[in-house]
Amino acid sequence: MNEFNEIKLRAEQGDVEAQCDVANRYTKGLFFGGVEVDGEQAVRWYLKAAEQKHVKAFYGLSKCFAEGLGVAEDQAQAFAWLQKAAEAGDSLAQRELGTRYSGGVGILIDHNNAFSWWLKSANQGDEFAQFEVALCYYSGKGVALDLSLAAKWYQLSAEQGYGQAQIAIGVCYYHGRGVRQDYSKAISWYRKASEQGSVQAEMFLDDCKSRGLC
Repeated sequence: MNEFNEIKLRAEQGDVEAQCDVANRYTKGLFFGGVEVDGEQAVRWYLKAAEQKHVKAFYGLSKCFAEGLGVAEDQAQAFAWLQKAAEAGDSLAQRELGTRYSGGVGILIDHNNAFSWWLKSANQGDEFAQFEVALCYYSGKGVALDLSLAAKWYQLSAEQGYGQAQIAIGVCYYHGRGVRQDYSKAISWYRKASEQGSVQAEMFLDDCKSRGLC
């Protein structure tokens, strides 16, 4: 019996983790999941796991409805399952829910709700949500403008290696926005972003060199 069949046997016996694993594998295909992609089977197993209140199954169902995988595309259903996962504390769902509120995907644009959900995700350590929270504080969108808090969240995201945040905190240090101006710290962050292939960071470094700062 191969690995997939062993997991599926446990799923059929009611193991909720196995049920969600089987569903995930049906969405990933042979290379990552060891089985052919089958959206209908994915939805079937996600629903079984969701009946046992498995949070990742809520999220999986959201993706299936959003992409029309195994079911007819239905953004309202996608949103409902995503919200269920977010309310249960899933950080990825919280981040995506914030993005939906920000962009008006399946719902009306609501920047306050976008910020609120991004903040929940950011507080769980999601570097992309941390960056979005920083942008909100930087622009005053969905929350009162606060450059010091913007810099704080940019740095938290940057420290996790997110290139855009590394550039952003570099800009904060360069111009003294929310932090004490410090060219050496700005250059250090630009270099970190540059090492990840950022063309923008390279341009900023070239500008610093032209000004004799490094």
